[in-house]
Amino acid sequence: MNRTLIAFFAVLLAALVSAQTAAPTKHQLFEVKLKDKELLKMATGKEMSLPQLRIYNNQGQMVADFSSGFDDDTFKEDFDKALQSPKPMTGKPALKSELNLVVDKKNKSVKDLPPADFTIVEYWAGWCEPCHQQLALLNEALKAHEATTINFLHVEGRSDKITRHES
Repeated sequence: MNRTLIAFFAVLLAALVSAQTAAPTKHQLFEVKLKDKELLKMATGKEMSLPQLRIYNNQGQMVADFSSGFDDDTFKEDFDKALQSPKPMTGKPALKSELNLVVDKKNKSVKDLPPADFTIVEYWAGWCEPCHQQLALLNEALKAHEATTINFLHVEGRSDKITRHES
């Protein structure tokens, strides 16, 4: 076999291997909002505060809860740990109970999500500076998990304020 042909096959093989290892992102974004009753609770500060972010495994069990705040310096490490070694948290509500708080943009219940390795639920408001900080940290952390199938629920309190944020 001549050197030109060998070089051609080497380049072709390298391209095929590269294409197989560069997996496209498997993240799905769902824009949802809080039910009116839940929004009222949040507005009065009785039950919710912002930002909130929780991670659920493929069985709907919570594996991480960033609702009491996040540390810029450790967020990525904590996030990676939750996705690489998901250990269900005891005494925490399941994804099903979280889905009972939200509706889609047409006020329909969010019951069935596509199968995924994880579901991330992030509560957000455009006026909330810590929400912007957490979203930036989350987007950076997600880059290391592009091959992981993730349903991402971006929860906005008001449907008219929902903006698209790519994961």
